[in-house]
Amino acid sequence: MQDQQLQRKLEQVDIMESQIYGHRTIVPSDYRDMLKLAEAMYQTSGEILEHIKNEAKKEI
Repeated sequence: MQDQQLQRKLEQVDIMESQIYGHRTIVPSDYRDMLKLAEAMYQTSGEILEHIKNEAKKEI
């Protein structure tokens, strides 16, 4: 993963986090949307973590 890709993924996580926490009054249908966002955020965060681990191994 290149630094531009990493930056884009970090931005995606930030956007998803804002969308999740942006719900003021939560209705039952919001939970489904929030779950999808949380799952996407989890997946993207995992990719970011793997990239950071790989880069750290190169430094050692």
